Amino acid sequence: MASSSSSSTTLPPKRNKRASKKGKKSWRKNTDLDDVEDFLEDKRLEERLGGAFKDRQDRDLFVVDKGEEEQQEGDKKEEEDSQPPERLRRRRELENRPLKCFGHLEITGGVADPKKGRNRRKTKAERENPTVAAKNELLKKQGVVK
Repeated sequence: MASSSSSSTTLPPKRNKRASKKGKKSWRKNTDLDDVEDFLEDKRLEERLGGAFKDRQDRDLFVVDKGEEEQQEGDKKEEEDSQPPERLRRRRELENRPLKCFGHLEITGGVADPKKGRNRRKTKAERENPTVAAKNELLKKQGVVK
């Protein structure tokens, strides 16, 4: 009777603490790396976010939103002080250029798209099932509000 109650619970199989790690296969089988993987995943996340939040300065985490006028004035000052106009003009051109990763999506061969309706978005009325539309119209005529 005691053995039937233990079989009904699903526990992971216990690993032998002193299992042999003689070969590569048994080393991988008998080594627990969960805590190491969790730690490394946390470190990778911090690297992607730019380091730990507790170590960063407040000015790195938060930005004060300025109005358009103040921002334009600040841009003019930076333009006069830091960079020559030619470098600034080139930088703006590069910022406005489309990304290379989207280049394969553009049609560059001069051939029109063979399926003209492919990129058109249907309206709500066009998407609605005709049977459902007829039923809704009938209910509307009868004065039933949906």
